[in-house]
Amino acid sequence: MISGRKLDKTGIYVSLFSLGGESTIEKADRTDETEKIINRALDLGVNYIDTAPYYGQGGCESNIGRVMESLIEPYAEQANYF
Repeated sequence: MISGRKLDKTGIYVSLFSLGGESTIEKADRTDETEKIINRALDLGVNYIDTAPYYGQGGCESNIGRVMESLIEPYAEQANYF
């Protein structure tokens, strides 16, 4: 299990390492691959996902959203806006 910290007053445990969306799950037509990648990360204790609206022209965030909406476990997602 990857170590982590509680996120301030929320009490949500956030892993010290994150899953980066840009190079791994940016294409809009890769939902099945995205699901496998996210599930593996969660199995390893990574529940912090980094994404941005310009990764895959929004495809990354869409894929992550489709996969994460079915999960019960708390997770943290960071979106970068410039």
